[in-house]
Amino acid sequence: MGQRKQRSDKKREVKPYISVELKDMIYRLSYITNTPVKDICEFMCIYLISNPKAINALSTHFKRDIRLNNTLYFGSLDNQSINKRLNRPTERVTVRFKQMDYEFISILSYALDCSASRVVAVLLEIALTDIQVVNMYIKQHLHEHLTPGQMKELRNILKHLNRESDENSSWATLLSIIADEVTAPITRIKDAIGEFLVNIK
Repeated sequence: MGQRKQRSDKKREVKPYISVELKDMIYRLSYITNTPVKDICEFMCIYLISNPKAINALSTHFKRDIRLNNTLYFGSLDNQSINKRLNRPTERVTVRFKQMDYEFISILSYALDCSASRVVAVLLEIALTDIQVVNMYIKQHLHEHLTPGQMKELRNILKHLNRESDENSSWATLLSIIADEVTAPITRIKDAIGEFLVNIK
């Protein structure tokens, strides 16, 4: 009996350890956007590896020379290592990558002299502790699911929140408020926001 042919689009699985706080944040984001955790993690990592600024920041930790997207990065054994275990409770998350994206992570793993799972853990920490990245993700998600009228109303609410408070509220803050306010479980973000907008009028 011959070997089973592997699908060319089969995804590669990586299971990084991340802090419990970071995992809770991902699950909260998953709940308020009704998106699987693995999809959020994949999106965040791919966004960063396609962002030259993020790669430049990571390159200060490169131990080996690599070429990425026609740019040569020089490594040094004296650069600070990112291959350190966290001094706080950690748990695993599962992320799946297309082969091409996994190969990019493998190149970063070689340059940083650490495992692919450690690279993914670092990428998730960078992405999810950057409010601009989280905001960008949520705003893009909302644009895909809401009408222009609903987006306009949400922008007005966000402006109002920022006028009334000393804290600078983000799209993440607003969506979290909506998730707490609506009565029905969030199965479709469009329905939850529709209910929220009706109730505040």
